Amino acid sequence: MHTQRAWTDYWKDNGFARRMTESVRSILYSRMMALYLNSHIRKSDEVLEAGCGSGSFASFIKGRYYGIDWTEAALELASHKVDRRRLFMGDITNMPFRDGRFDVIISQGILEFIDDWGLFLKEFARVAKRRVIIIFPSRYSIPSLIRFLVGRKDNKAFKRVFLTDEEIRRKAGNHMKIMSIEKIPTFIGYSVVLVAEPRGTR
Repeated sequence: MHTQRAWTDYWKDNGFARRMTESVRSILYSRMMALYLNSHIRKSDEVLEAGCGSGSFASFIKGRYYGIDWTEAALELASHKVDRRRLFMGDITNMPFRDGRFDVIISQGILEFIDDWGLFLKEFARVAKRRVIIIFPSRYSIPSLIRFLVGRKDNKAFKRVFLTDEEIRRKAGNHMKIMSIEKIPTFIGYSVVLVAEPRGTR
């Protein structure tokens, strides 16, 4: 199980492997993925990235970007890309926002690490007004290759699970109305993207 301490250590790590992974993510991944995300985002939308980490999408999202993460180290990195007043520290299973506060919620790098999605998805559906977009990783990607080449072993706290489309549909379908599950190609491989509407969309 991933922990707040493990994530804090990850974001404080200034080693070559993490810096290289973040550079590749920004240059080759975030820009391309944002093109797809923006097809679901209006310029007038307020967009929350739940579990925003370093805010890799902040510079590329069409709407007004906000982020929430539970580690100060991550938010410090994100603050170089977005006004610190639009970044919040908190638990994404219990966010400090009213119902329907954001038009769109996006999330990546979270659900593939956990077994029980219920608390996360219920909260995403509560806070989102119009769309929930969740990005899952490809098993084969350039960041994974970099970690292998430099001999970096994944932290045991981050035991990642790669899910099939059907598994994603089954786990998410009880909490929101699934619109699509697509494989989106990027320079670092591909990502599986779930697009859904909150139940009882306003």
